[in-house]
Amino acid sequence: PVEVRITILDSDGTAAHGGGAVSADPPVVDADQIALSMTPAPGTEDTAHALSGYGVTAGDGVAVQSLVFRGLSSSALNGRDDAFYNPIDDVWVVTPGFDLEQIKVMPPQHESGTVTFDGISVEVIARGANGITYTSGPVTLVGLLNPDADGGLFTVGHTAPATGMIEDAGEPIALSISLDRIDLSESLVTDEHGRAFVQVSIDHGTLLVDGSPVAVPYLYEVNPAGPWPISLTGLAVDLPANFHGTIRVSLSTGFVDPAPGAGFVDSTTTTTRTYSMSIAAVTDPAEVAAQAVTGNEDTDIALILSAY
Repeated sequence: PVEVRITILDSDGTAAHGGGAVSADPPVVDADQIALSMTPAPGTEDTAHALSGYGVTAGDGVAVQSLVFRGLSSSALNGRDDAFYNPIDDVWVVTPGFDLEQIKVMPPQHESGTVTFDGISVEVIARGANGITYTSGPVTLVGLLNPDADGGLFTVGHTAPATGMIEDAGEPIALSISLDRIDLSESLVTDEHGRAFVQVSIDHGTLLVDGSPVAVPYLYEVNPAGPWPISLTGLAVDLPANFHGTIRVSLSTGFVDPAPGAGFVDSTTTTTRTYSMSIAAVTDPAEVAAQAVTGNEDTDIALILSAY
């Protein structure tokens, strides 16, 4: 409370004094007089969420004056005539008829389900028939967010043959491939038997798994439980003879971000990666071959030669 003292001077200079305590803060109103209702519209994880579905109910004789938002940026509602930014309290004050669809907030990263917008609250200011200003007190906002799968990240490298990344190197190119998650709540898509796979393909040469050739695209089975990051071991590329140019390794797998509860839906996505390796040309030494011929003594004999 604040102590207020009033002094009144009479015409003859006599001073009369009075005063008393007043409340600096409006009292919190009872729930039957004013309340903030929240029925947020569904949104999506990691996406700006509009504050639609929020409303105010007021009792008889109680008139809503404004809504006070805390936690919004100082430029969130710039340019609007029905919103005022108070830099002292760092709040936005909007009129009761303000379209809350215009206010968008970012939820915490990678969270879905019933999500609390930390640090963002709204407070209802109203005036009763008795002239007293009431407040609902700050209410933290929440959103109903469906998951949005981020997928994963392939990390790819290779080990060159001892002779280098050249044509006819004489040995396979060993691949090093790992797969990690972006969002820890996500997992690999599995088949009806609970198995997960990474599809591996190459556009030139032969794909080897533990030294044995396999047809492409090849489904490389991985453990969906991890540990993460998951390593794809034993993969190599055997170069075709006399090949130079670019070899591309293509990878793909599916991720799912599961629904956090009733009323929400799963989200799936496919993660892909194409990795390129350059093979330098090598000039092969010339080869000459001669066919056997026959002839007569002291007579010219034509030779049949071939150069490669």
